[in-house]
Amino acid sequence: MQSLPSNLMDARRPSYGTVAHTAAVLVNLYGLGDALVVETNDRTVAGYHVSSDRVSRLSAAVPDGVLGERILDALSRAREGVPASRPDVPARQRTKALVKAAGRRSYAAVIRDAVLVHVERDGERLRFTPTRNGGPTGPDRGFHRSHEELSSPIEPDEIGRTARAALALATPRAIMDGHGQ
Repeated sequence: MQSLPSNLMDARRPSYGTVAHTAAVLVNLYGLGDALVVETNDRTVAGYHVSSDRVSRLSAAVPDGVLGERILDALSRAREGVPASRPDVPARQRTKALVKAAGRRSYAAVIRDAVLVHVERDGERLRFTPTRNGGPTGPDRGFHRSHEELSSPIEPDEIGRTARAALALATPRAIMDGHGQ
């Protein structure tokens, strides 16, 4: 598999909700305690993936096949060639559907509380890349791709099992002050 960028939210990144990837079709799978959020990303004419309003929430306890079907549905809804986000559009507007589905007040709260796995279509297989959460602020902010990748055939039960394994490998935000803040 080819090497992918390790830092998804660094100075080269245009804004929150916009990510450069090599895959044409991308879904973000967020683990938020007892909930899972599946977010379809669209690919811009410039090659970046941007958040869409096609976001769904499900219980973390759903059967693997249900999770797999939801991921497949989200992948099928991804669009290519959408206009790039305008710089004058606030990040909160681009991430509004994600924040609502996550049950949080802001995108920063989603980042603070979530683990994230990128799911990409790679021919007849899906590739799952866990991330490390650097938190919502500071020089290490955002989600950073791990070097570990998992793959699954396009079969709902296998997709669900692999998605859960990838979520287990995703690293939550480190608590820096020892008080859970």
